[in-house]
Amino acid sequence: MLSSAPEIRTAARAGNPLVATEDRFRVLRRKGLIIVLDGVTTVALGADALGGTYADVLADAIADLAADLTTDLRTAPAAAIARTAVELGLGTETVPGRSPQATVAVRRFNGDLAEAAVIGDSPVIAIGTDGIARVLADNRLGGLVKDWPDRVEQWGRLGSGEGKIGDERHKALMRAIMRDLRDEVDRPGGYWIAGADPRAGHEAIVETWRLVDLKTLVIATDGTSAEGDEYGLMPCPTSMPRAAPRARPPSSNWSRRPRPATRSGTSGRGRSPPTTRSSSTRPADRGSDSAGPRAGRNTTYPRGHAP
Repeated sequence: MLSSAPEIRTAARAGNPLVATEDRFRVLRRKGLIIVLDGVTTVALGADALGGTYADVLADAIADLAADLTTDLRTAPAAAIARTAVELGLGTETVPGRSPQATVAVRRFNGDLAEAAVIGDSPVIAIGTDGIARVLADNRLGGLVKDWPDRVEQWGRLGSGEGKIGDERHKALMRAIMRDLRDEVDRPGGYWIAGADPRAGHEAIVETWRLVDLKTLVIATDGTSAEGDEYGLMPCPTSMPRAAPRARPPSSNWSRRPRPATRSGTSGRGRSPPTTRSSSTRPADRGSDSAGPRAGRNTTYPRGHAP
C-alpha cells in the first residue's frame, strides 16, 4: 500500500533539444499533491510561444487551490484557469494553435484516499497491490482527431522517423489540425483543454482510489505515454495486466500495459520503495516541496533501457 510519506522521483528530457520545453510540474510534499502540465505549443504564424508561460502560471494557481482538501479536483482547476486567464489577459475564448493552453494532471492524497484529475492527454496510472494498472486518461481529443488525414500523416512521419517534432512539415500539419479544431474546443461533444475557459476544469476526468489498494501512482505527459501506445518503444510487461476499461466514455486504458519513463508515485509501507517518477529535469527534493521548470518533454530511453 502507499504510505502518507511517499518517495517521489522525477525524470524528463526535451523531445527536441533545440526547442524549449513547455512541460511544468509542482510537488507539494506536505500536502501529498503533484501537478504535471504540458504546455501546448502555439503553432499559428505570428503567435507568441506562451505554452510554457501559461503552464507555469496555471501550475502555481492549481497548487494554491488544490492544496485545500475541501476544494474538489474539478473546482480547483476551473478556478485556476479563470485566475490564469485574468493574469495573462487571455480573454474568454480558447483558440487552438494561437491561445496559450496546457494539459493538466493532478494527484492528491486526501485522508486514506488518492484523488486524481486529468484534462487533456497527460494520464495518471494507478498500479494496484493486485498488479493491475488502472489508467485515468482523457481521450476526447485523441478520439476526435485520430482518423483525420493530417493527424494520420503526422503520426506516420514521427513513428517512421521520417519527420521530427518542429520540422516544417510537422508545423504545417499542426497548423492545419488546429484550424480544424476551432469549432471543437471547450464544448460538449468536442474536447476540453485548459486555456481561457474555466468550464474546462469542471469537465476534468476524475477518479479516486484507496491508498491501501495501491502500490504506485504514475503521472506522465503524452511524450512518454506515446512511447508505449503509439510507437511501441516501451513494451508493456506481461507481468502487470491492465484493468478492463470502465463503461463511462471519457476514461480509457492504454492499448498496452503502460511502463512510462516519466512517472510519479509513492512507496508502500514495509516494502522496498518502487521506482516512481514524475515529469522533471531533476530529482525532487525528498524533504521539501518543489517546483519544476523544469520538466522536459519527457524522458526518452533507448529500447530496453527504461528503468
